[in-house]
Amino acid sequence: MEHVRDYVFVLTLFLVAVCDISKRKIPNIILMTGTLLLFAAGGEGFFLEEGLLPAVFAMALLFPLFLFRMAGAGDIKLVAFVFLAQGAEKGIKICIFALVGAALFSCIRLFQSKRAVERFMYFFSYVRSCVNGVFPGPYYVAERDGRDITLPFALFVLSGGLLKNFL
Repeated sequence: MEHVRDYVFVLTLFLVAVCDISKRKIPNIILMTGTLLLFAAGGEGFFLEEGLLPAVFAMALLFPLFLFRMAGAGDIKLVAFVFLAQGAEKGIKICIFALVGAALFSCIRLFQSKRAVERFMYFFSYVRSCVNGVFPGPYYVAERDGRDITLPFALFVLSGGLLKNFL
C-alpha cells in the first residue's frame, strides 16, 4: 500500500499544481480528496502518529506569512498536506526542495524583469519597518504589485515531492 500512497500523494500534488498555475488558486476539494484517498489507502495510523502534529505545527509556523500576505492560504494548506501525508522528515525535505527551487526561479524572474533591486529594497524596507515596530500593511497587494511577481508555489512542491519519492 506504500506505493499506492506515494502515487496518490503525487497525483494530488499534480492536480494542485495545475490549478495553481492556471487559476492561481489551490482548491480545498483537491486537498481534501487527496487526504481522504491517502487515509483510505492505509494511512490512518500514519496520519495520527506521524503526520498530524507536523501538519499542525507547519500551519502555525507559516500562518504569519499569510497574515502579512507573503504567502497564500492555499500554499500553507498545501505544506500542511505534505506534512500530513509524508510525516516530518520527508515533509521537511520536500519543502526544502520546493523552497530552493522557488527561490532560484524567483531570482531568475526578478533579474530578467529588471525588478530585482526594486523588490529587494522593498523587502528590506518592509522588514526594517516591522523590526522597528511599525506595521507597514500587507507585503503583497495585487493592485499595487501586479500579478506578475507571484509564482505558483505548488509547482515547486510537486517537484520536491517527485524528487523525494521517486529519486
